Amino acid sequence: MPIWEVPPVTITRPVPAHDRPDPRVDLHSASLALSRDARTMTVTARLRQPTSPTAPNWWLGSSLDRPGIVWGLNLDGSDRWQYVVHLRGDPNLGAYGFVERGQERPSRVTCNANASFDGEEYRVTFAIGCLESIPRRIRFTASVRLFDDSASGRLLGDHQPPVFSDWLTPPVVAHG
Repeated sequence: MPIWEVPPVTITRPVPAHDRPDPRVDLHSASLALSRDARTMTVTARLRQPTSPTAPNWWLGSSLDRPGIVWGLNLDGSDRWQYVVHLRGDPNLGAYGFVERGQERPSRVTCNANASFDGEEYRVTFAIGCLESIPRRIRFTASVRLFDDSASGRLLGDHQPPVFSDWLTPPVVAHG
């Protein structure tokens, strides 16, 4: 049970894919939670038609932007993401995850993360140490991008979604 949890963000419009919604990139909900001991954070996503991260749409292509699910974390009220949590796929490894510092170029990975897919929900859990500290407040957004079926490297889905969750202020937690 998390100590605090952001209410799920529900995307009410389908993610456009060549003027038609593709259920593989149709994000239904996303969430963010901090563990009771405030040592780990978990982000989740559910899609209308979930697919395994071992499927070719998750890895077969050559574009520089990579496919997967991203959660943009905002800590300061700007429109920028101070941290980005990634869930990506590999034909042999399955789901893998990492956290990077904001939208910097070049990006800077702050830590690896535990990623999983249970057939319905995608989940990434990472140590709070991946962030500079437990944030005083946080909001997030999520998006999905997967390669189309042509193996051309063309990505389906949103690049940067416009919807942020409401602000959440975590309680102060003392570690013993």
